[in-house]
Amino acid sequence: VAARTLAFTLGALFTHQLMELPDALYLGLAPMLLPIALRGGRCAIGAAFLIGITWTALHGQMALDRRLPVLAQGSEAVVDGRIIEVVSTDAARAQFTLRVEHVTAPPASEQRLASWRWQQCNISVSWYRPEQSRRPLAGERWRVALKLRQPRGLRNIGGFDSEHQAMRSKRCASAYVRAGNLPMQLPGTQWSLHRWREDIGHSI
Repeated sequence: VAARTLAFTLGALFTHQLMELPDALYLGLAPMLLPIALRGGRCAIGAAFLIGITWTALHGQMALDRRLPVLAQGSEAVVDGRIIEVVSTDAARAQFTLRVEHVTAPPASEQRLASWRWQQCNISVSWYRPEQSRRPLAGERWRVALKLRQPRGLRNIGGFDSEHQAMRSKRCASAYVRAGNLPMQLPGTQWSLHRWREDIGHSI
């Protein structure tokens, strides 16, 4: 069992190093390989390794499907959500991660956003020149008008892959807050570990 578990883990780690996910045709192999892996024997370790690859690739494909569609780049939408973490904040910009609860698209963007699977999605939000009295805190719920785009990052070999990190943390879009009557804080603030850390940081 230990050898098969290690093989599964190595298969998952191997998939994380690939530049592209395996072809979707191979993702259906897991159900056929599972009986071989459970039966034991010489082939079980190889089957467990391949299951690790297909399992990780399947989750990777699900993460890609959650991303903002290419055709929706630059779309605008009103988003209700809860702030998971405030990454940074100063007089010029506040950066935070927003977990999406509801999306309302204006007529101009409705068709482009129709295929976006935003459920259980996080958005990396930049809010430029926020008012001192309206700066967001972790755990708060906000309604914000956003300009959306896909997560992207530098792909230098050996460098930090921010796009890959965005997928792992379920950040399916990046956005900046549009000026206007919004943003608006909504009721329903929750305590969170990130909020506790922020409170400690402000008190120091």
